[in-house]
Amino acid sequence: MRTSPARWLILLYGLLLAVGYVYLAFARDVSMGGEGRGPWLVISALLILGLWKGSAFAWGVSVFLDAFTILGVIAMGSPDLTPYVLLVLSFGALAILFSPPVRAHVRDRGDARLASN
Repeated sequence: MRTSPARWLILLYGLLLAVGYVYLAFARDVSMGGEGRGPWLVISALLILGLWKGSAFAWGVSVFLDAFTILGVIAMGSPDLTPYVLLVLSFGALAILFSPPVRAHVRDRGDARLASN
């Protein structure tokens, strides 16, 4: 069985999220405590699972969260390194989500579900 390019990109998306969480765990200029990361880890895992299965809802929520992360970081205007790391990771995540293989993966799965009903 061949793995589609979209699946590899979705794994890369998950890796970007993981790098962001690891960086935030060790960044000194972030005030979010450890208890605040747990729900986001679960939500991120569910979004990645949804993307893997071709969910348009998971794709839309992922785009929304990454876009608002970018807007929030820009509005914050902090001179620290963390906002720039978050910007790079969020732009990378959006590039993956809007890549043709991932969009086709989500679109084709949705069309297949509609056709089977």
